[in-house]
Parts: sequence; structure tokens; C-alpha cells
Amino acid sequence: MSKKVEIKMTRGNKTELFKEVPASEILENIRNGVPIKYDHVKIIGDINISNLELPVNDGTYIVAPEIEIVSSIFEGLIRFSECEYKENLNLSNTIFNQSTYFQGSKFKKNINFTSCDFRKSTYFDKCKCCGRASFPNVNFGGLSLFDKSYFKKDASFNYARFNEDVTFERSEFLENAEFSRSTFNEKAIFNGIKFKKGANYRLCNFKGFTSFNSCFLKNTLT
Repeated sequence: MSKKVEIKMTRGNKTELFKEVPASEILENIRNGVPIKYDHVKIIGDINISNLELPVNDGTYIVAPEIEIVSSIFEGLIRFSECEYKENLNLSNTIFNQSTYFQGSKFKKNINFTSCDFRKSTYFDKCKCCGRASFPNVNFGGLSLFDKSYFKKDASFNYARFNEDVTFERSEFLENAEFSRSTFNEKAIFNGIKFKKGANYRLCNFKGFTSFNSCFLKNTLT
């Protein structure tokens, strides 16, 4: 049974009231194709899409409903890998306390992770983003992998903070790749990227080893 709990957010000093929701409730909604809309919830337990008996297309699970979970907290491990998301995915302003996996997924529409706090490792490698990909002002606390991913529309990582190693090796940006004012505290690897339009790294702070070997740049790098 869900209940109200008081949780003090570590971002700022604001105390907010959250509703406690079991991970099983999220999974059941996905299974039944019910649109998922939550605001200020604390999700208890691991979420593993592969445990659901979802339709499969070309080796990926079909996730039909729109998912919007904002200003919330995921307490458990998140495994959203190898899925095809048919609708928008909005997880903005949310805290992920354990590792988060989106490996090999296809996003047919927009994804929004604005102002999220990933406190452990994050895996977005081998993903295909067909809509806008929004990661501005995100805190990446652990290892972050975006290798071999494809961004069809604009991708924004402006003001992001990468506190551990991050790699975008052999990824492809068809539209603008925005990294303005981002901070890279450890190793940052961008080898073999294809920038088909523009790439903006203006006022970035690279504190560790950084590599842009063998990149393709059609227009300007700023």
C-alpha cells in the first residue's frame, strides 16, 4: 500500500513530501500499456523490463505507453535496456540512487533527463534516439557510457557534470550536439564520433584526460 513519506532532498535544503510507490506498480502499468504519470514519488525496489512478458520486435521489448516520472527518486536498480519506447520518456529532475541501464534501446520520440542526478553508473550505449535528447544540467556521479549511440535530432548536454569517466566513442549526431559549459572531472573520450551538423563545447571544463581522435566534423566545432 502506498503511503506519504517525508524525504529531505540533498539538492538544496528543501524538504518535500513524496508518495511511496512500489516498483511493481510501475512495471504493471508498463505491462498493461497504461500511460505512466508520477510527480514527487519515491519508487521502492528494482525495475527490470526483461521480467515482463512484453511483445518483442527485432530483439527489443516494445514499451507502448508514455512514461513521465518527474521530480522523483528511484531507490533501486533500473534496467530499461533493449527496449523500443513508442512515446515520450520524461524522467526530468529525478534522482537515481543505483545504476541505470538503457543499453541498446530505441527511443522513437523525445527523451528528457533535464536536471537528473545519476548517483551511480549510467549506461546509454548502443541507443538510438529518434527525437530530441535532453540531458542539460545533469549530474553523472559514476561511469557514463554513450558509446555507439545515434542521435537523430538535437542532443543537449549543456551544463552537465561528469564526475567519473565518460565515453561517447563512435556515436553519431545528425543534428546539433550541445555540450556548452559542461564539466568533465575525469577521463572524457569522444573518439570516432560523427558530428553531421554542429558541435558546441564552448566554455567546457576538461579536468582529466580528453580525446577527440578520428572524429568526423561536417560543420564547425565551437
